[in-house]
Amino acid sequence: MKMEAIGTLAGGIAHDFNNVLAAIMGYSEMAQIYLEPDHRARKSIDEIFKASQRAKKLVMQLLAFGRPEKTERTVIQIDPIVKEALDLLKASLPSTITIVSTFEPNLKTIEADPTQIHQLVMNICTNSAHSMEDTGGTISVQLTNIMAGAEQTKSFIELDSNSPHVKLTIKDNGSGIPPQIMGKIFDPYFTTKPQGKGTGIGLAQVHGIVKSHSGVISITSDPGLSTRVDVYFPSTNPTLKS
Repeated sequence: MKMEAIGTLAGGIAHDFNNVLAAIMGYSEMAQIYLEPDHRARKSIDEIFKASQRAKKLVMQLLAFGRPEKTERTVIQIDPIVKEALDLLKASLPSTITIVSTFEPNLKTIEADPTQIHQLVMNICTNSAHSMEDTGGTISVQLTNIMAGAEQTKSFIELDSNSPHVKLTIKDNGSGIPPQIMGKIFDPYFTTKPQGKGTGIGLAQVHGIVKSHSGVISITSDPGLSTRVDVYFPSTNPTLKS
């Protein structure tokens, strides 16, 4: 019933929200035309336009809560999508929070919806940032090629040990997750944030995105010290060696 209510609410606001986005995109496009490529504001305008395009796609995903639709998937390199999300986050995070990224060269491709991958990274990193609001800290993001071996298979029955995967790791040194709520973190509407700070939908969406891409997600935490999220996406390239 709650998901149906969200679908109804989303349908009600989608038209007005799209009108706002249309204005942002329209004025951004005009600014791109008027500004020379080397103008110091051009890069910022380009990012505004790109972000508004992402927002438009996210409206459609919100609508999918009440009216499930097949997402558009294609074979992609995940690193440009992750980099784009991190660049967007860096512009909005306080100076006390740093993002450090390490991407393995020649990452294998995955079959995915780029908008959903973007959303996944934004949601996880935003949670990390919230855990470091008072203390500051570092969000470390890593992408690697792996062949799921014995250790991974022990932890994740769903992980095919004979197939290559692309592994996304996001780690922070924030407040961590208390063990008594670890089992609830993927539940829709579960949140420990005060009113106005979160809805409890973010990690539920992340979990849904990972599962719909035939992936596996693991979250481990040391309360008061750190949280680590590992996401395994099946690669479309079968030739990766361990």
